[in-house]
Amino acid sequence: MHLYIISYYFIPYAGVGTRRIEYFIRYLLKKGYIITVFKADNSFYPELSETQLTHDRLTTINIHSSSQKKNKWYQAYYTGVVERIKSHGKPNLIIYSAGPFFYLKMSSLIKREFGIPYIIDFRDTYLNTKGFYEKHKKFSAKRTLRFLLFRLFDEHKEAILNADCITTVTNAEKQNLIKHYGSSLQKKIVTVRNGFNDLLINSMKESKIQTQKKSINYKIGVFGKFAYYRPQDVDILLNAILAQQVSSSVTLYLIGKKENVFNERLRNDNHKINLIQTGFMGYSAGLKLLAQCDILVLNNRSSNALGTKIFDYIALNKPIIAFANPDSEIANLLLPFENAFVIENETECKEVISSIFDLHITYLDQNINLFDYSRLSQTKIFENLIEENLQT
Repeated sequence: MHLYIISYYFIPYAGVGTRRIEYFIRYLLKKGYIITVFKADNSFYPELSETQLTHDRLTTINIHSSSQKKNKWYQAYYTGVVERIKSHGKPNLIIYSAGPFFYLKMSSLIKREFGIPYIIDFRDTYLNTKGFYEKHKKFSAKRTLRFLLFRLFDEHKEAILNADCITTVTNAEKQNLIKHYGSSLQKKIVTVRNGFNDLLINSMKESKIQTQKKSINYKIGVFGKFAYYRPQDVDILLNAILAQQVSSSVTLYLIGKKENVFNERLRNDNHKINLIQTGFMGYSAGLKLLAQCDILVLNNRSSNALGTKIFDYIALNKPIIAFANPDSEIANLLLPFENAFVIENETECKEVISSIFDLHITYLDQNINLFDYSRLSQTKIFENLIEENLQT
């Protein structure tokens, strides 16, 4: 069976945007599928990795655009896919990896012209990106106007309503799509969460990256954006660390692109703290450094989103401190774990860090069934959806 996969991000892009679709493709190739991937040309990627994927049943087509405008990208993708269909014949199914979302509107056109079924995989939360269904945001006049305009001029409505199947990464986004587009989506929309990369995590364990702490030096790790989500949380985290009696023995690792607000806060307050900002790192290298930390910290203020990194945090089985909204998807995901802490203020953060240090807590939970949080478990669900929607 032949699949077309439409994805702006793919190998060798170094960011997190390629993780989900890359894992799907590797898995599907092992299952015998023929796959053609339509991706943006490498020149449009800000960072490249050394990761490669070659296979005799995999064809990669680079799409070029004359500008970064959405309409130019849409035209480039539409032309590239249609020309490929005409020259090589129809695939059995097309999968659209979204976001970005600009190429979604071509899905229903191609289905109408060539009769090819399609799945939309919302790796990003589409409606959440618009901010219309965030639990913790009140409707203002400006947001109400944006919502009404979106209702009237939703360029992707036809694509969503005509999809043979839709997958989302959270149940909240699934319900929001049904609420927004109607109950007709109920039977064809399925939650396929993200998950940790079991192949990567297992290789790290085999190389004994995760070591027992043998000194009084503590490492607190943040993987990816932190200040980006809510700058005032920087003060909460730094003050909570500085309040510890062992603060001089604590090193805070910010793994990923540098966030200058951390340095500014420390410089302005004349505080001394062991702060290491790595700058951009490849995903595997960053995760290996995170695995050496004693406490894992993340910031995610979205109600409905559930990204990739939280599953990697879970797989490392270390105490987790989450700066997150109560009743959010991420808070509910962490709820069952013994040593996962969702905090709202500086007092809570100080108490949690003190407790972890004083009680020498070294694990997230001693009874984790890791398979439930792996990409493999979710990819098996996705594989079943593909088989159900293939045109034979």
